[in-house]
Amino acid sequence: MTDEPTRATVDWGVVRHVELADGARLLVRSTEPEPTRPVLLVLARHGGNSLEFFSVAAELADHWCVVGVDLRGSGGSDWLPDEQGYSQQQWCRDVIEVLDRTGLEPTAAVGVSLGGMLIVDLHDSGAVHLERAVVVDIAPEWPVPADHAAMAERMATNLRLLGGTYPDLHSITEAWRTVQADVWPNVDQHVIARSAAACTRETEEGWRFACDVAGYMMRAPGEPPILDRWAAWESLVDRVDTLVVRGEISELVADDAFERMIEGERASGLVARGVGHWPPLELEPTRSAVADWLS
Repeated sequence: MTDEPTRATVDWGVVRHVELADGARLLVRSTEPEPTRPVLLVLARHGGNSLEFFSVAAELADHWCVVGVDLRGSGGSDWLPDEQGYSQQQWCRDVIEVLDRTGLEPTAAVGVSLGGMLIVDLHDSGAVHLERAVVVDIAPEWPVPADHAAMAERMATNLRLLGGTYPDLHSITEAWRTVQADVWPNVDQHVIARSAAACTRETEEGWRFACDVAGYMMRAPGEPPILDRWAAWESLVDRVDTLVVRGEISELVADDAFERMIEGERASGLVARGVGHWPPLELEPTRSAVADWLS
């Protein structure tokens, strides 16, 4: 597979930048220049970006205006200065400001990992009035790692890979394959290649992951992490039809948390077999489940 066809499979949407009150510019990608269809908001994982929703855009553009916002520090959006830390609260405020400045009013949303918790926060703030939501592999509480030492060692290895510079797309794809080895043990190499193409970019120095890796992973957060969101979660599933997708071997969504998340009458659950954190949205059964839920 050559570099160009791989990248072509992940390009979607009309791109614009929205300037916030503090001067930061966030990239906003949409399948229509101006919405003529209901708006579906898509929010990526920690360090991810809107390009990673290429399969969602391709699947649903006939029925939705799919809109993705690259969070600060990711994709085509500005990074924070070195002395400032990122936070879930700031990302939520940023998305609210983007929606306010653009006049976009999403009636559905898909959030992967961090993006899923931001959907909860947006609903809790009253900034959005959703009818349907899909939350992928995140829970309202953080689980205790089964092996702290092993997780710390894996994170250190992944941090070196994610912060590196690579000579070509093939090399950075191999690095991405290593990062994802534990959580995507059986995922097809073409899926990994498309995922890598979506979350990387070519710079003058070489290929890099398209996020502020050092800022995300090594800098103290700008505001304290939100560790317990059960009250906000219950408010969401009381009012919004919500699909919860969990990777079967996910370390971030424990079995008991998953069962509690889907207790409400308006909630439903799907376990993606054989994968861990954030199952790729283009793979079955996740692809069909998300499309059916949003239709």
